[in-house]
Amino acid sequence: MAFRAPHGPFHAPPDQLHSFGDLTNASVRVLARAMTEAMDRELARILQHVDLSTTTVFFIGDNGTYRPIYRGPGSQAKDTVYEGGVLVPLIVAGQAVAPAARGREVDAIVQSTDLYASVLELAGLAHGPPQSVSMMPYLQDPDTPPLRRFIYSEIFEPNGGPIDQARHDRAARDVRYKVIENGLAPPEFYDLQTDPGETTPLALQSLSAEELEAFVRLRQRTGYPQRCGAGLGVVLIVPILMTLRSRLRSRLQASRPRSLRTRG
Repeated sequence: MAFRAPHGPFHAPPDQLHSFGDLTNASVRVLARAMTEAMDRELARILQHVDLSTTTVFFIGDNGTYRPIYRGPGSQAKDTVYEGGVLVPLIVAGQAVAPAARGREVDAIVQSTDLYASVLELAGLAHGPPQSVSMMPYLQDPDTPPLRRFIYSEIFEPNGGPIDQARHDRAARDVRYKVIENGLAPPEFYDLQTDPGETTPLALQSLSAEELEAFVRLRQRTGYPQRCGAGLGVVLIVPILMTLRSRLRSRLQASRPRSLRTRG
């Protein structure tokens, strides 16, 4: 079942579905909150007639928050690949959720496409689409280690024709780090553990060995260098690879006996 609200055009929902009183001159933000409460009440009315002992319910948003009502940092809301544009609520309840897992939160990263494999597994079909990873293990044990190494998001124009690279924004992230490429602009790299609002990109010239490895690995997931010209590659990637090579050489020289024993 799809709920369009809260979405534009923002309006006052029926009085019995919200607690905000007279909304005649209400702001867009207040209208959005009233519409959200109305959706919540209507969902509760539906769930009163659902047997959760035999049914599993997935609740998920389709995209991030509309910019005029966004309350996060900057303008990183809907229609961007920042967390404010792609991070959405996901709630699962019902038969598939183990009793010990109910009311718990899962820190692992998942993507909306993972719903396909999850529903197929619920139906007793083991093989889902290759880009879909079943969330079922998390519903049994929320502490299950992340099953995805990364998730990818993109937004582009025009829709339905050859993509204009200047209007093609991409992002790839793992549990901690995230690379964002907005059009043809230089990449941005964030540590979401220390900067969840993506307010201050990490300086690419002074990354630690761990950060550098994550940056190179995630940037490959955004399609670099296949989609870029040679000039951009020389400017952005060669110094990074030279730094990586130097750091790896130093680490190998400092710990060669242990490395050889571990890998042997």
